[in-house]
Amino acid sequence: MDVIATTAIIGAILGFFSILWQIYTYLKEKEPIGNLAMNCQSNFLNGERYIIVTTKLENKSKSKFKVNIAQLFIDEGIGEKDLLSYPELRDTEKGHKDCKISEFAEKNYESIYPIHLLPKNYSDKFSKCVNLFYFSQQLSYIFPKQGYEETSIIFIPRDGFYRVMCIIKPNKGPCMCRSMIVPIIK
Repeated sequence: MDVIATTAIIGAILGFFSILWQIYTYLKEKEPIGNLAMNCQSNFLNGERYIIVTTKLENKSKSKFKVNIAQLFIDEGIGEKDLLSYPELRDTEKGHKDCKISEFAEKNYESIYPIHLLPKNYSDKFSKCVNLFYFSQQLSYIFPKQGYEETSIIFIPRDGFYRVMCIIKPNKGPCMCRSMIVPIIK
């Protein structure tokens, strides 16, 4: 009888610690492992409009990680200066762990814009996808407390207000997203 009671107590203790470990790993997965910052400047040169985007990525975790996907998505806004609207690409659907745009980028390793996710009223607006080559293909790992930056130049066809959205998907942990609105007016 003592052996059965001891085995039951040990099993209960191990079960309790197993549940604690699962809670810890779940919370660790939800915690962002990096810090993503973005700076955008609009400029004109010889009549051409362009945006200079500087993206900074820093490892805030205690372990190294690799960037699987690093992309910029640029879309033109609809409306007036005070009431602009952009396609809702960062919505998270029920049962999914990442936003629509991150899931699309993960399935398609090419630098293509998800036109099928755009509402009909955005069909004639400017949209573009740019791969951040240095982050996604040249860096092998980002070690703790290390940071890197990458600069991209995107040519824009006309004046307007543009949203620049950066999606970084590391090999572990949730995706990181940042966005900025950039006015381009002569």
